[in-house]
Amino acid sequence: MKTKNGAVFFINGPGGTGKTFLYRALLATIRSQGLIALATATSGVAASIFPGGRTAHSRFKIPIDLHANSYCSISKQGVLAQLLRHANSLLSRLWTALCRTLLEQTIDGCLIRSHSYRCMEIIVLSENMRARSDPLFCEFLRGVGRGIEQTDDNGNI
Repeated sequence: MKTKNGAVFFINGPGGTGKTFLYRALLATIRSQGLIALATATSGVAASIFPGGRTAHSRFKIPIDLHANSYCSISKQGVLAQLLRHANSLLSRLWTALCRTLLEQTIDGCLIRSHSYRCMEIIVLSENMRARSDPLFCEFLRGVGRGIEQTDDNGNI
């Protein structure tokens, strides 16, 4: 689905459902068409699994210690600033909301309750691609994800 306006997607699903495979395939497809795709994640470990991946804090220069006067420090003449200027209006609104959010609001308000979430297309992956040849193990993994598997006194399954 290619449009001039762009889109923001939220991909969700338990481990093994193919989220990383989908992200890498999307990045490769977009970049092979000569378009720009910024791969960002909340942690360095997550960012490292994507080609060219970086943490959101690193990519968008978001300060880690947020306070009432926090803001993102991107040079007006920089390459990233030029890229962001050319982004669609949805991304611009999302960017502004992310940069101006206070720490308390970030902790109190999750993505699902944000105004930006309503603008996203939600995609939920449910089939465990790693365990689909073993339906019993797949059901066990679903139970772990739902928190219904029996645990010992230390919380181990």
